[in-house]
Amino acid sequence: MSPFRVFSGCTALLAAVLPLSAEAKKPYYELLGIEETATDSQIKKAYREKSMLYHPDKCQLARNPEHSDEEHKEELKKKEGECQSKFIEISRANEVLLDKEKRKLYDKGGEDALKEGGHQMNAEEMFR
Repeated sequence: MSPFRVFSGCTALLAAVLPLSAEAKKPYYELLGIEETATDSQIKKAYREKSMLYHPDKCQLARNPEHSDEEHKEELKKKEGECQSKFIEISRANEVLLDKEKRKLYDKGGEDALKEGGHQMNAEEMFR
């Protein structure tokens, strides 16, 4: 009998030790608008394009001459914060995807694998 059948009620446990699905790993690739098979030059190009959109000094979301008065200051700060956080996400995606080892870890287990340094437990090893 398969260990998965014996522990079928422990889906949370299995989810914690199994590699992430393709859906769960997509965000870095989606952030940059690239495929998982993208080359380094494609990643760099996508990063340059996205970083120009969201760089805090150049973000078009925050720059609206009609909203430069005091009344719209809170809205402007919120949009500037959105640009800054998006820029940080894009920069992190670029950093991970351009580093061969980090990308390998990320492709295997997503951000959790990066945080853990790639020490993920295989479900079959767990039940031996």
